[in-house]
Amino acid sequence: MAVTRHFLGWDAPLTELACRFLLPGRISGTADLESTLIVVPTRQAGRSLREALAARCARQGAALLSAQTVPVLPMLSELDAFQNTYLPISLDDTLRRLPDRAPAGPPEGGSTHLGRAASFVRDQVAGFEAGGVADSARAFLRTVYAVYLFDPETRDVLDFGSAIHALFEQVEWIETADPESIIAAWGATAAVTDEVKRDVCEQFRASLRAEEVRRALARPPGNVGLWREKRFEIVNRDGWVTGAFDRVTIRRDAGGRPVQAEIMDFKSNRIATEQELDRAVRQYREQLLLYGQALAQILRLDRTAIETRILFTRAGRVRQIPAQP
Repeated sequence: MAVTRHFLGWDAPLTELACRFLLPGRISGTADLESTLIVVPTRQAGRSLREALAARCARQGAALLSAQTVPVLPMLSELDAFQNTYLPISLDDTLRRLPDRAPAGPPEGGSTHLGRAASFVRDQVAGFEAGGVADSARAFLRTVYAVYLFDPETRDVLDFGSAIHALFEQVEWIETADPESIIAAWGATAAVTDEVKRDVCEQFRASLRAEEVRRALARPPGNVGLWREKRFEIVNRDGWVTGAFDRVTIRRDAGGRPVQAEIMDFKSNRIATEQELDRAVRQYREQLLLYGQALAQILRLDRTAIETRILFTRAGRVRQIPAQP
């Protein structure tokens, strides 16, 4: 593929020049950079550029559907440089030793993965007390990886949340959804543990059988559009806001103009009672109200034309978020 190079000049800061290049001229409505991939030096550079793009849109009364930014220097490279500066051990060596140094089984009196990591930490503290500072300092870095590997509240929960979102992203309308085909396509490339894969597939199947979920994912009559996993950036009176809509159904008039929309946000909380469901709704209310304001700005609709709902995937329940408490 041929590469075209553009010299942006020296007459302004690079971020400003990049904004002018990516969003030239007058912006009306919503600027859509969703299909644009931007390679940046670091994550912070990507964040600064996205914030600047959102601010440029806001100055013209517009919103922004986000570009994807990819850093050239990922976190592991930065950690590698840190280790090489402060410790006589490389990141590659750390990763290579981790399987040998991480605990092979649960400590006595406990069976949780977190308990295994805690036992490992205690060993390193004992090393410090015994005067083995250098070895224990190296092992501390391995402890960070051990906690990530063994704590289900970090890796497995995050993996589960990402996985259930990935499966629901493939559902267009319930009338045409084939759960087994969706699971098979996702499972072919999913980089999660067998336990997470099993649990997320069971939850996905059960959720799609729930009556409230089926109604929520049904295709409405008329002229409708659907967004899935669409990132956005806006600037409001509180500052820069970035987020991602899990699912947005847009109803349009005969001329194709949006007249009403509904945001559906997926949550995989453990919900056992109506009280827990009410508490979860209150917990996420501010987030969904903010998303509603963002969507109203993007679609140029009055806020009252935006409905917000939460689909609790584990419980198979759907709740609307009221505009007022």
